[in-house]
Amino acid sequence: MSKPRHSKEDALDRVLYLDLYTAALQIDDDYRRRVAIILVLCCGRLKMRVGEVLHLHEGWIDWERGVIDIPTFEPCGCGYCWSRSKRNFDPDGEENDAVETFVDYHYHNRFSPKSENGGRAVPFSWSLRITAALEDFFEHHDVIDENYKWVERTMKEHILPNARFLERGDVMFHGLRATGLTFWADLNLDSKAMRDVGGWLREADVHPYRAQSRTELVDKMRDAVGKEPVSVETIDFVSLDPRPLAGESFDPRETNPKQREDPFDPGPVINPRTPDPPAEVDYDPSRFASLAAERDPPTPSERRAFVRRVEALRTGDADDIDDPFLQSLEDEDDDPVAGQARIDEFSETGEYASAAPVHMMKAAYLTCLVYTAWALSFTPIT
Repeated sequence: MSKPRHSKEDALDRVLYLDLYTAALQIDDDYRRRVAIILVLCCGRLKMRVGEVLHLHEGWIDWERGVIDIPTFEPCGCGYCWSRSKRNFDPDGEENDAVETFVDYHYHNRFSPKSENGGRAVPFSWSLRITAALEDFFEHHDVIDENYKWVERTMKEHILPNARFLERGDVMFHGLRATGLTFWADLNLDSKAMRDVGGWLREADVHPYRAQSRTELVDKMRDAVGKEPVSVETIDFVSLDPRPLAGESFDPRETNPKQREDPFDPGPVINPRTPDPPAEVDYDPSRFASLAAERDPPTPSERRAFVRRVEALRTGDADDIDDPFLQSLEDEDDDPVAGQARIDEFSETGEYASAAPVHMMKAAYLTCLVYTAWALSFTPIT
């Protein structure tokens, strides 16, 4: 019986990852090419799962900080989520005591990330290319509104045939995510950070990838013999070199993510993927286990107008406000400490600094004379 294959064994090195990315750039169809770029970058460098990428929309993105916030739960009625609900629902499972059918299960669980720690922050501001690719995609589309088979065909039939070294079947999405994990492990990202960004529950899940980190191993062995770590420049032909590549519809050097930030737009309540329930299901979005899904949220313009009305009622100038805590510290610096005057009198900087040593010498001399006379008075005469 063959040993189960770990996904880390399917991870691509940086040259093969470059081969995969440039292959995606050669797709003729604009929409499919943009989707392919997002899949390759988000799975292969941000360590996102393909199901998370399919549900990614601009409401998840904090353009100000350069972070994708994957929610722990977001109502979604797409076919992908319904198929996962059918597959994952276990009527005998302890976690399903509150639900009786896969339909109830769906309204309580989809969309949710794969693991309990799957709701997480995924930073992308470290890469200009990833930032620009996200900007470019959401400038033209709201979401990747496709099923898993569609993106699988995109990989096998549209990306890999364009590759120089890779062949059809060489890359699966679990291996692409492993590519991102090995990339960060080789950069010696600590286990907790890898666990958090990868959406795992245990740091032990990270160990197979960190075991492949030559950087960590070299540094530890050098440290064991008292040598400094080796400083090696980080090179990644895709995510860290912002020079444009042929086929890209954006220039990574000219990214401007903050222009897309709107603090008054929290994003949609229900995931924008097209609802596609099974034929036997009477789909009712109001049944989702989310209070926000049961009412119409205020629009961005309504939120903005409300804040403006409240701000108009304020009086005074915000720049003239003093922090009382900082002011109290400044006042304490100005107040003399109790007894400071007597200390200054005999200090080097006090008023009597020059006279103090003379007075002290006289006092010491007189003390010695008195002590000597007292001692002699008790000395027996022999």
